[in-house]
Amino acid sequence: TQGSPLTLNCTVSSGTISASSTTTGVTYNWTGTGIVSGGTTSTATVISSGTYTVTVTDPNNGCTNTSTVTVTSSAVLPNVTPGAPLTLNCITTSGTISASSSTVGVTYNWSGPGITSGGSTSSPRVNSAGTYTVTVADTGNGCVNSATLNVISSTVIPNVTPGSTLAITCSATSGLISASSTTAGVTYSWAGPGIVSGNNTSSPTVNAAGTYTVTVTSSGNGCTNITQVAVSVTPGPSAIAGPNIIIIQGNSATLTAGGGGNYLWSNGDTAASITVSPSVTSYYCVTVSDASNCTDTACAKVLVELPCSTDKDLKVPNAFSPNDDGVNDQFCLQGWNSCISQFRVCIFDRWGEKVFESADAAFCWDGTYKGKVLDPAVFVYYITATLGNKESLERKGNISLVR
Repeated sequence: TQGSPLTLNCTVSSGTISASSTTTGVTYNWTGTGIVSGGTTSTATVISSGTYTVTVTDPNNGCTNTSTVTVTSSAVLPNVTPGAPLTLNCITTSGTISASSSTVGVTYNWSGPGITSGGSTSSPRVNSAGTYTVTVADTGNGCVNSATLNVISSTVIPNVTPGSTLAITCSATSGLISASSTTAGVTYSWAGPGIVSGNNTSSPTVNAAGTYTVTVTSSGNGCTNITQVAVSVTPGPSAIAGPNIIIIQGNSATLTAGGGGNYLWSNGDTAASITVSPSVTSYYCVTVSDASNCTDTACAKVLVELPCSTDKDLKVPNAFSPNDDGVNDQFCLQGWNSCISQFRVCIFDRWGEKVFESADAAFCWDGTYKGKVLDPAVFVYYITATLGNKESLERKGNISLVR
């Protein structure tokens, strides 16, 4: 009597087949393609599918009988199809790869250099280039199959070369800066303090000094590179006309200009130094220009004073009216600044409190004290001075404030 059929699979790669006889003392002899042991026993171990024949012999009479046992195999590998390759770049730094199988009930197991999640699903997420292997297992027969999928990286940074530096002058108040790249299809984006136009081109127009940064982006992979271009300002000339000068009427003064290459004075002279003899106080202005035709102007005052006064020439008024009518609004001394080497004036109210003082012979008092307008009253002044001839003088008296 033959035993039960046997089914092999990827998990059960070998098994036993058997036969039995009620005849006492029989012998067994198995034939077939995959017998590994027990070929002369009632139970043989086999490793291959096929038909196995057992011959049973009765030793008492030499009679034989045969029977067959069928061994089948369900070791069919599950199919697996990898998905499309994945390309990572500077924008897409991670992505999903996949595999599929039409075999029902399979499981997936991925291996590779950058699996971040889903390693036991059909679609894991990865963030590194390399070769990824998926192993598909059929839970029904334990058979496995595998496939590979490549993830490539496209993270080549675009090259960028800055253009020349730019110097802004008074005659060229704006200009072009630039950058270039041999990487095809890049875009440009500039940032800086004075971009007038073209900030998304390779050559923007700028009008302010500073550092300008350009970001070059590859349209193919989104990778970026940066460089900088410096913009400076070339200063124009700074005109100097010399200090203000005081002369006595009839004398001359020399004014010396500086700060540039070319000079043009308001009196028409073009030399750096000019000599002037004005009869009244005058201003002399010089325009200085440089090689870029940038200009600057400065002026000097030549103050003309009358010949030195004598003691008897110096008068002090006795009243003033600070009512903003433009006539005698301040207490001033006329002609006192000629040849005065030392000077001091103090003004007191009726109680002896000092309400004003000055060491300038060209002073003017507007009738206020500590920012407050004083009421009409009689004040006392006291003046001391030293003339150019070393003569000392003293004046004291009353000054009336009238409103």
